[in-house]
Amino acid sequence: MLCPYCVVYLTVKRIEAIARPRLSYMCTTLPSRVTIGIAIACIKLNNILH
Repeated sequence: MLCPYCVVYLTVKRIEAIARPRLSYMCTTLPSRVTIGIAIACIKLNNILH
């Protein structure tokens, strides 16, 4: 089983691959990557707790 940080990292990579043609600026800046990562981590944590 992957650690939560690895899951978030891989999910962000998948989003980057899908959104690259249209939203590349959104996935390349550090603040947006951190924001997306935090949002994904919160969703995953919410799913685990319920």
